[in-house]
Amino acid sequence: MRLVFNRLASLLISVCVVIASQLIFIAATEAVTQNFQWNGTTGYRVEGTLSYDKTIDNRVVSEKGAGLMKQLNSLQVKVYNPDDEVIGEYDNVVDGKSQNDYFELNLDPESNKIVGNIDLGGAEPGELYLKGTVDGQLSLIEIKPSGKEHSVDRDF
Repeated sequence: MRLVFNRLASLLISVCVVIASQLIFIAATEAVTQNFQWNGTTGYRVEGTLSYDKTIDNRVVSEKGAGLMKQLNSLQVKVYNPDDEVIGEYDNVVDGKSQNDYFELNLDPESNKIVGNIDLGGAEPGELYLKGTVDGQLSLIEIKPSGKEHSVDRDF
């Protein structure tokens, strides 16, 4: 009986330690949510919402490609035509994972601005994506069913 009691006590202590460590981890993360918008010269617009872990000490949140992200928790992108209709919606990052090999985002947490190279939105035929360099040249590109790319709008 004593052996069973000791094993149960050890198991209970182990479970408590695991729960406590998870609570400490959850309390240590601080997610920040931010919205952004891009306007093209012919009236197309891209809006997005992203969230990232502020507790990781980096000067720039830099994410690229498919798989587990270092800091980004989520990123949703909506594309609007000049008539203000949604023509594309994309979840680029969900639960800290990107499914898109072409995905790229750089964010300066100090200024809360997207910087450098980006590649956001769709990746399949019939979809749209925003690509280029912030404060340089950004283009909204449509992927034709044939796989060819066509520039729909730009900001330069």
